[in-house]
Amino acid sequence: MSSSSVIDAVSTAEPTRVQRADITALRAIAVLLVVAFHGRFPFFGNGFIGVDIFFVVSGYLITGLLAGEYSSRGTIRLARFYTRRVRRLLPASALTVLGVLVLSLIALPREQVIEVAQSGLATAGYVVNFFHAITTDDLAASDLDTIPLIHFWSLAVEEQFYLVWPLVILGLSRIGNPRGGRPSRAVLLAGVCAITAASFVHSVMLVNSGSTWGYYSPLSRAWEFGAGAILAIVAPIGWRRGSDAMRQLLLLGGAALIAGSLLIVDPAQFPGLGAVPVVLGTLLVLHAVVDARTPLGFVAGLAPVQWLGHVSYSWYLWHWPILVIGQAWLDDTSAVVRIALIGVSLAVAAASYHLIESPIRHADRLVASLKANVMLGLALSALMALASLVVWGLA
Repeated sequence: MSSSSVIDAVSTAEPTRVQRADITALRAIAVLLVVAFHGRFPFFGNGFIGVDIFFVVSGYLITGLLAGEYSSRGTIRLARFYTRRVRRLLPASALTVLGVLVLSLIALPREQVIEVAQSGLATAGYVVNFFHAITTDDLAASDLDTIPLIHFWSLAVEEQFYLVWPLVILGLSRIGNPRGGRPSRAVLLAGVCAITAASFVHSVMLVNSGSTWGYYSPLSRAWEFGAGAILAIVAPIGWRRGSDAMRQLLLLGGAALIAGSLLIVDPAQFPGLGAVPVVLGTLLVLHAVVDARTPLGFVAGLAPVQWLGHVSYSWYLWHWPILVIGQAWLDDTSAVVRIALIGVSLAVAAASYHLIESPIRHADRLVASLKANVMLGLALSALMALASLVVWGLA
């Protein structure tokens, strides 16, 4: 059998793991915060903290997945990990980029179309956060509100985390147990804590200096992923968390910290010291592991909440460009128009999730084949890049 046939025969199915309704609900809350912030709803001026919640959750889940695989197999199958991320992230994001490019040609002036095409090209290379860090002088500048793909910076940061973090966990695990099997928790924890602390100091320094890199750099954001990773190492999913009353206290404390971040924390201190409360709050909520036996757990498990959590990724992708392009096309920025456009974006996101994101993620052909995932990733990246160049040329 040829090497390509061997690759083609290897399954990329997700490992069996517990589906936690509380985490899905947390994703729903995170996307609602971001959408309310971009929709300029009252009391949601700090709604961007939804991104920080996403980062902590990603660090928690991915680290638990990677450490668990090393414990059970004595290694981490990197190709499988990367191709699962391709199948999970790229189809929906590529569809969004292509849709935004077309809508921009129809509805936006030439100068903005060029900016969209440049952002699309950077997105195809997974460096759009670097692009905006270089081209942005002032995070509060009003002209940032006219760039339909600027919110992809956070997706680029996640992708960069996914690229590097498996190598970090694999390296630390082998230091703690070079022969495979269960890694040394002490070595793993010490390494992740050191990385997290260094990133936090770096983030505080950049934020205090007023550099836009503090906001967009993966190095200044790594501590948020690292915080979730520390929780996954210290208290893995099967860890006994104590009484229901204690878990409720953890949940309420976490919710209070998140609410405080939303209402009173200085946005100029993000993602440095200002992000500490929302990160700690998210960790407490994750650690509480609420379930349907509690009132808040019951609410978290309701079908609409769970559905919103499932479509949160697609809604995050679509809500901002539809807001930007829709308001420009209608020449109307009223609250009624913003709310209507948010509703449209949710409908588009739902279609994207049910017709593109979920079917491709679970497609038998892709699940069964590493090679097919690699080809899918290359094709979608090339398509985004080519489409961006064509639109740039047409503008």
